[in-house]
Amino acid sequence: PYRTLHNGDKLPLVGLGGCSGIRKKDVISALSTGYRHLDTAQAYVWGYREDEVGDAIVESEVNRDDIFLQSKIHPEDLGYEPTKKAVEISLNRLHVSKIDSMLLHKPRCWEGACSK
Repeated sequence: PYRTLHNGDKLPLVGLGGCSGIRKKDVISALSTGYRHLDTAQAYVWGYREDEVGDAIVESEVNRDDIFLQSKIHPEDLGYEPTKKAVEISLNRLHVSKIDSMLLHKPRCWEGACSK
């Protein structure tokens, strides 16, 4: 099942979250069984792996246009210029030219969460 967004894109209502040990093989398996919504993030220290999600997309036989790809900005990269740079890093890690949805993972840093 999916919903059509105002711009005509389709948002699958069931997706695979990319934390807690989800790796390339898991993403490939999910795509091969019909998942078309992938959620990941820049926070490698929290268990996310954008690079493995990107590798899985490339190695899968699923057309990129059929996947709704979502990622999240790490709170240490908030602000106009840092966010622009972080999006470019995500695009490169994911091996894509667009990310369908980019969210703020957390609205601020807190002790121990940010290294900058």
